[in-house]
Amino acid sequence: MFNKDKFFDSLETVNFGRDFYYFDKLSSTNGYTLERKLPVFSVVATMNQTAGRGRSGRKWVEFPGDNLYFTLILPLINVKQILPLNLLAGFALCDVIRGYLQCYLKWPNDIVYCGKKLGGILIETKFSGNVLTQIVLGVGVNVNSENTCVIVPHATSLYDELQRKVSPEKLLSGFLNTFETYFEKFVDNKINIAKEWHRYSAYINSEISVHVEGLKKTFREEGVDENGGLIVKEKSGKVSKIYSGEIGYDFCR
Repeated sequence: MFNKDKFFDSLETVNFGRDFYYFDKLSSTNGYTLERKLPVFSVVATMNQTAGRGRSGRKWVEFPGDNLYFTLILPLINVKQILPLNLLAGFALCDVIRGYLQCYLKWPNDIVYCGKKLGGILIETKFSGNVLTQIVLGVGVNVNSENTCVIVPHATSLYDELQRKVSPEKLLSGFLNTFETYFEKFVDNKINIAKEWHRYSAYINSEISVHVEGLKKTFREEGVDENGGLIVKEKSGKVSKIYSGEIGYDFCR
C-alpha cells in the first residue's frame, strides 16, 4: 500500500508532483495521462499496473503491489530534446537508487545493477496533426518484488539485492526532487549530458551489442553526444552515432 502522507512529507519540489494522483490499479500510467488533460508537472502513480509497456511496444511484466510505476507530465519542449531528457531522467533515477546500491544506465533507458535490469524509462508523446501536444515521462522501478529473475531473466529488484523492503514513497519523492533540479538546469542549458554520461554508463569503453530494426551489431561504446545519441566504434575503427535502437542483454561485459 502506498502512503501519500509519507510521500508528501519527503517531497521538496516546487512543481513536480504537487498535483498527485495515486490509483490502487491502472492498466498503464502513461496511457492514463495521455488520455486526459492533467496539469503539467502532475504525477500519476500506482503499484499495480496491469498493461505496462516498454520500448517498441514490449510488455512490462508486472508484480502487483510490489513495484512502483509512475508518469510525470512534462512541459512541451523541442522534440530534439526528448532523447537527452530521457537520459537526464535516468541520471536522476540512478542518483536516488544509488542511495541503496551502485546502479548504472544502459542506453537509452534501462537502470541496471550487475547487468540486471532494475527499472526503465519511457517518454511518450502525443500529436495533433504535426503539432506536439503532450509529453509524458513514464518510469517503472522493481522495488519490492521477490525472485524477480525467475520470472524475468536479466531482471532484479531492490529487495532481491538488499533482502529488505524499500520505501516506494521515498523513491518517488527522491526522484522528483532530483529530477526537478536537473530539469531546470537542462532548460537553462546548464548541464552537459555528454559529460555526465561517463558517470552513469554501465558499458562505457566496453563491448556492446546494439539492436536496430531487428539487426544486431557489435561495437565499443564511446559515450553519447549532446543530443543523446550513442557514440560507438566498430572494430575497423569507424566511429558513428546511433539515435534509435538499444543495447541488448545478449552479451557479457
